[in-house]
Amino acid sequence: TNLFSAFTAAELASKYLAESGLLTLTGAQGAFDQGCSFAIGYGMSKAATHSLAMSIHSDPSQLPSKSRVVCILPQTIDTAANREAMPEMDHSLWTSKESIAERLVNWCEDRTSIPEELFVTV
Repeated sequence: TNLFSAFTAAELASKYLAESGLLTLTGAQGAFDQGCSFAIGYGMSKAATHSLAMSIHSDPSQLPSKSRVVCILPQTIDTAANREAMPEMDHSLWTSKESIAERLVNWCEDRTSIPEELFVTV
């Protein structure tokens, strides 16, 4: 599930992330803004991921020296499963997997491009 993956990534990062590393967690813009009445369990797990990110951000000693945490907040990600589950939605408004990947690669290649904010809409 969403939270289990986030917690596992955070636990591994606390032990094995390189100094000046980047831990990226995936939240959800909808759960961040107004909750997810259409998918309560999903919204709860994303809210918990947001809380995990805030906890790590508020205590940098949880990660190796000079490391950072960023929680990306995509709108609906354009995946085959989401298209199948929500065929009536306007898919052109969704976040592409490629645009998320490009942003993450950029952050890895150029540390100065990492936003200062904890929560980043993608």
